[in-house]
Amino acid sequence: MATQDEETWDDDENTIKFLVASDVHLGYAEKDAKRGHDSLVAFEEVLQIAKKEQVDFLLLGGDLFHENKPSRKILHGCMCLLRQYCMGDRPCQLEFLSDQSVNFGHSRFPFVNYEDPNLNISLPVFSIHGNHDDPAGSGNLCALDILSAAGLVNHFGQHPSLEQVEMTPMLLQKGRTKLALYGLGSIRDERLHRMFVRKSVTMLRPRENQDEWVNVLTFHQNRAEEEHTGNKRQPKEPLIRLKIEYSGGFPMFNTNRFGQVFTDRVANPREIIHFYRKKVYEKKGGGGKEKWDDEDLTTMIPREALDMSRVEDLVKRFFQEAEQNGRMSLLTEKGMGEAVKEFVDKEEKDSIQELVKWQVEKMQKHLKDRKAGEDKIEEEMSDSDEEDSSRGFNAPSSSRSKQNSKPRGAASQKKGRGIAYDSEDSDGDPFTMPSAKKSRR
Repeated sequence: MATQDEETWDDDENTIKFLVASDVHLGYAEKDAKRGHDSLVAFEEVLQIAKKEQVDFLLLGGDLFHENKPSRKILHGCMCLLRQYCMGDRPCQLEFLSDQSVNFGHSRFPFVNYEDPNLNISLPVFSIHGNHDDPAGSGNLCALDILSAAGLVNHFGQHPSLEQVEMTPMLLQKGRTKLALYGLGSIRDERLHRMFVRKSVTMLRPRENQDEWVNVLTFHQNRAEEEHTGNKRQPKEPLIRLKIEYSGGFPMFNTNRFGQVFTDRVANPREIIHFYRKKVYEKKGGGGKEKWDDEDLTTMIPREALDMSRVEDLVKRFFQEAEQNGRMSLLTEKGMGEAVKEFVDKEEKDSIQELVKWQVEKMQKHLKDRKAGEDKIEEEMSDSDEEDSSRGFNAPSSSRSKQNSKPRGAASQKKGRGIAYDSEDSDGDPFTMPSAKKSRR
């Protein structure tokens, strides 16, 4: 038999009920005649379940969109669904205790949407970004930021720093139940691995009554398998994919023609077959040619060497080894490294052009403020470059949150509505407070 105290806790007033969904991938195969609406149908099913079960909030674990720049059709469909199912007169019983300007510091509106007097939110949605819809480009924005600006989604867990991650939880309370919700948007596995090795990943906790908080971490580093949910509006046919290696002289065939035979039997007839072949490398030596394939390279190159190589480091090494007349006099090595990284990692074609434009405007303003004559231009440019190198590069992006430019140390604290945070800094624990230094981003 339950005690009186247990019966008191087992009620709706003290129970936080939330639904978790991830990898919706809105926009996947949107041009397919049969599966074009499949992702929107799946997302609507999630919202229907959340509304039926009367959850306190919906938690999305990343990759809501299949692309960083979804089509207008997909973005419009998503916003229509969120407006239909998330707005209403049903009151939200969650009390937000932490500092919202810290939890949503990157947002144009740094506060939770259900406390906005201009909105009637009945179903709050909290979401981190994934590797498909991560922030990129000018302003470091993604589709989730559009939904956040419209008041439909609370985007959290964004950590733009390249050197460290400091997770400050969202502190929610309903009745006597307290929830600390941490968020970590998608970060490249190699970069996150380096941060853990350097003990630069920090998780802050409330200083007082730590045992009273239920801690939940939302992160996006893996992919989930696709499954059919049984919805009548989804295609009943299965998804089948075959990966065929044709190394060694085996002929290929027309995959589209092959798939037409199974048009009525599978949902993805054009994507059944995927051909690939192993790359063979040759090394010339005194005893002839030595050949090896891709699988052999994993044993020849140490794993840690692959994990530690960065685009920024390659750019810096290139200019360090360059001749004196081949070095840059206006742009900084750090700035060029970050611009090339954006170009390579996120396919931002305008990243280098934006860097050059921003640096030229900055230098023109510097020379104008110093009233430098023609004979002093080179000297002033040299002094400005030295200041940038010592201070660290600040990219031309308006999305850098203010807290990322503050020194962080073992004694740092953050407060929100009377709640102070401590860092997890036990010996041997990877979640330790990094040494005090300014973030490059």
